[in-house]
Amino acid sequence: MTDVTAPAKVLDRRTIFFHGCIGLPLAVIGYPLAIWIPAHYAGGLGLSLAAVGTILMLARFTDVISDPLMGPLADAIWPAQTLGVDWDPAHDAWSLQTLHSP
Repeated sequence: MTDVTAPAKVLDRRTIFFHGCIGLPLAVIGYPLAIWIPAHYAGGLGLSLAAVGTILMLARFTDVISDPLMGPLADAIWPAQTLGVDWDPAHDAWSLQTLHSP
């Protein structure tokens, strides 16, 4: 039995654009957070603004390094065919309920 895989399909610009639009709401939320959180940490917690900036920069660098490493690892552990199979709306509702009511 031979394992024949189909060649990778090249995505057109329209598809890439619409996939990128999914991240737009997160970016809209993220920009104000990037502005207000350092000021909150610096003022409310007594940290210096340089320390807050350094911590956030190190978090970004850690993300830049770990994302390319974790992507192939996740693909190897959980094949694409199994993603989304275990989605359970009832469990999600229960999780949100327990998260917001201690």
